[in-house]
Formats: sequence, C-alpha cells, structure tokens
Amino acid sequence: MNITEIKMKSIFVCILPFMLLSCSEIQVRRPINNSKSVSFEESIRLNKALIRTESYKIQRFIDLDSVNTYDTTKNGVNYFYNKKEEEGRIAKYQDLATIKYELKTLRGRTILRDSMVYKVGKQDILKGIDEIVSILKENETITAIIPSYMAYGYYSNKEQGIEINQTLIGKITLINIEKQ
Repeated sequence: MNITEIKMKSIFVCILPFMLLSCSEIQVRRPINNSKSVSFEESIRLNKALIRTESYKIQRFIDLDSVNTYDTTKNGVNYFYNKKEEEGRIAKYQDLATIKYELKTLRGRTILRDSMVYKVGKQDILKGIDEIVSILKENETITAIIPSYMAYGYYSNKEQGIEINQTLIGKITLINIEKQ
C-alpha cells in the first residue's frame, strides 16, 4: 500500500463512526416557541373585525342609495345594472374580454379609468372586476361595490391612490367577447 491509500483508509475509519452514530435515531424538531399560533389567531380576529367594519360601510352606502337595487355575487361584491341586455353571450372562463372600467372611492373620487383585453379567470386583474365580468353580457354595464379583499386588500396601490383595505366602486362595461 502506498501513503495515499493509507491516508484515505485512516480518514474513512475516522469518519465511519460519526456517520453510523449520526443516523442512529430520528429526532422530530419542535418549534422553540408557539408565538406563531397566537399571531395566526390574532390575524383571524383582526380580519373578521375588518370585514365586519367594511361590510357595515358598504351596507350604509347601499342604504343611502334609494335609486338602485343591488344584488350580490357569491364572493360578496354588491352590484346593480346601469345597462342590461335581454339577450347575449356571457363571458366564460378563458374567453378574451374587452372591458372598459372606472374605479372610484366610496366618497366618489375617481382613481382610475382604463380599458383592456384580458383572459377571463386567468389574467392578473382585480378579483372583483373578474367576478363582475363573468356575469356580464356584451354591451352591459354594472356598477359594483368591490370590497377590499376582492380588490387590493393589504397591498394597496399608492401610485394610483388606492389605500390599504380600501373599498372601491367600479363601473364595468363588457364591450366584446372572443371565445377561446
């Protein structure tokens, strides 16, 4: 045997006991403290309080509107039709929808006016707008009260003047649908 082989064997003999001892028992790691479960429960409590407060503001806004009759989507977006068509095709999942929309605060300050073509249910757009587009027929217009959890939520959009947890009023028109 040469010196290199002897060194390799001696290194292997030194490392072998460590390898055997380290694999002898599986130990489950436990968190050092359970503060995350407390903060998770606190987060749930705060979110419920936020939704209650926001629901109250939305209901008060609706109660003050004596002209329009509101309906509600499955996810809590209240809306009324500005223009309703008797017949027409409704936008379906993955259809290309051409829309025009305007977003305002509950106090009526215009935040954004835009038009766009997007893939229904697939593209990055406010959940509240996407939900409204999925009930619209071509050439219909809906005004919707979009709760913060269906808009920007905790994130806000300071560039456009949208605050954290801000309820938005959206006037959405479905201009065209291209079936995909």
